[in-house]
Amino acid sequence: MVALLWALPGCNSLTFACSDDMQCGAEGTCEAKGWCSFPDIECASGRRYADASGEGLGGACVEDPGGSSSSGPGGGPTPLGSTSDVDDPSTSGSSSSTTSTVTTDPITTAGSTGTTTSTATSVAESSTGGPGSTDASTGGSTGGSVQPCVGISDDFDDGMVDPDWASFGNSNPVHGFDEAESALQWEFSTGVVEIVGVQHVLDMPFGRTRIHVTDVPAAPMSAAQLVLGVHEHSGDQRYFFLWFNGMFEVRDGSETLDSIPAVEWVEIADSPQGLVVSVSDSGDLFAHHMTLSPGIDVDDAWVVLYGQTWTPASETATAAVDFLEICEP
Repeated sequence: MVALLWALPGCNSLTFACSDDMQCGAEGTCEAKGWCSFPDIECASGRRYADASGEGLGGACVEDPGGSSSSGPGGGPTPLGSTSDVDDPSTSGSSSSTTSTVTTDPITTAGSTGTTTSTATSVAESSTGGPGSTDASTGGSTGGSVQPCVGISDDFDDGMVDPDWASFGNSNPVHGFDEAESALQWEFSTGVVEIVGVQHVLDMPFGRTRIHVTDVPAAPMSAAQLVLGVHEHSGDQRYFFLWFNGMFEVRDGSETLDSIPAVEWVEIADSPQGLVVSVSDSGDLFAHHMTLSPGIDVDDAWVVLYGQTWTPASETATAAVDFLEICEP
């Protein structure tokens, strides 16, 4: 387990500096000035600096290509305080733009929204058994008995967050976040912009991660979302898996690769072809959903699970996960 502090200039917990897009979350961009920005259609550039930005830029629009900027309501997440026990990926370089090749199953991606940076090719493979090991030849899960997990497996049933996890986000969150009733639970408060969750920087090779989401935030994506991130810790490749408003979305950095009705069980597994994403409604039968290429460096993996709001919600929302495992190959 590696847990480091965010480096904030002057130890001022009211500002949050960045050096990489990954530090700004699923929708964030680390701008050239070193502050996070987030989508805002009211800005000519389409992006607005987070409230926690320094140099007087908090809440201001990012300059558009023509050089103009404006300020107004809005902004990004509440700053990650200097006392947060959050991993610092500052060793990674600037995020580079890459083209992802996405192989999808046409049955499970009906109504999906692709992107111009993705190449979608339909395949016929699907799983035929229980939640077994990943079969790289088909991109699905093999049948048979459940494979033993060497790594972390948590069903969140002991009433407290296990020491295997380090906190992610604000050290004293306004959003409710706790382990209770055999689940890791979030309650998103109204009028609050914040991020909070758990993380683990792997001290082992990454094989797969599997999650069971029992409560999807019933709110638009920007108001409340549950996010599972599978990243390279020191490298640039990062994938996000989001649940919000009855939907499940897959992203490569800030690019949306796929969006389908929310599924409860999701498995992300390493394979020679890339990261294989399989889904299930019951946890007993996983079907190949898509393959994400390039994959990640399995010896430099970081898995993070968090709830976040980018805009203040007008109504409370909740989320819950009752199972998460991270396993060696």
